[in-house]
Amino acid sequence: MTLRLLLILLACGAWACRAGAAAAWPELRWPTGLERQVLAEDMRLNGMPVRLYQFRADWSVPQLRERLGEMLGPRMRADQVGRQWVVSAPVGASIVTLRIRPSAAGGSEGELMQTGLDRAAARAAPPPRMPADSLLISQSEAQDEGRSGSVVLLQNRQSTAANDEFFSRQFESQGLRKVASRQSKEGARAIQASHYAGERQDASVVIQDLGEVRLVTVHQMREWK
Repeated sequence: MTLRLLLILLACGAWACRAGAAAAWPELRWPTGLERQVLAEDMRLNGMPVRLYQFRADWSVPQLRERLGEMLGPRMRADQVGRQWVVSAPVGASIVTLRIRPSAAGGSEGELMQTGLDRAAARAAPPPRMPADSLLISQSEAQDEGRSGSVVLLQNRQSTAANDEFFSRQFESQGLRKVASRQSKEGARAIQASHYAGERQDASVVIQDLGEVRLVTVHQMREWK
């Protein structure tokens, strides 16, 4: 999975996490027979470090939930969202959240995110530059093999044109230029997506018109190696 997709997973609000990781992570007792892959162990959500894994198993989703109960203990909570289940529980000084779903092979698969509860280990991320009267919803950052990236999700009552002008000027001051822009509609929502490129960096801005407010996703990638 790419760094870009990892950041999008965090920024889309798919995970319910509030705190930063401690210096020593509480270990997870993964069920025997569950295949797992490290997606990232150096990521931050709103300044807080997190760990992210992908997993798959031959068990059905109900069987996997039963085994996760052995891993997470009696405080585990499971909620169904469509064909997926969101499972969460405290583990030591951390919160573990999983998304699980049926796999195409007939078993189950998903992602796990672990976030610590030691706020002393959190590192405050500098607030991003935003249009006036904007509300910051989420700010994520990650590093991977000489690349760094960030995703900012914000909301304001500025027009789509005003948001577009603000970020166009901001990226131009950083040496990026707009190379593409398109507009589309999803039901009643009008969406504008713009892409910017510069030397060893790129960015994108997606502005969704929700009527009274605009929801803006700003994504930047940089190569520093």
